[in-house]
Amino acid sequence: MHRDGRVLECAVLHISAGGARIRIHQRFDIDSTVVLMIDRLGTFPGEIRWQRGTYAGIRFLEDAQVVEKRLSAALPDPTDAVLALAEEL
Repeated sequence: MHRDGRVLECAVLHISAGGARIRIHQRFDIDSTVVLMIDRLGTFPGEIRWQRGTYAGIRFLEDAQVVEKRLSAALPDPTDAVLALAEEL
């Protein structure tokens, strides 16, 4: 993930067309702008919407239909998205 020109390591726990739930050790201000980078899926500009401990939620800034097409193209069965990402971790 990118934030303020820095690359931060995180684990993607769930991804959907609207956003992602991640695990990360850095603290964020709500509405902070970030770019989530995922191998095979690309980059996803977004905003931090919540954070509890080491868990945070990102709302993607791209239109949900555009993100859904990208997810579907990279993962033919979108229900496999979480499993495929977990295997990469």
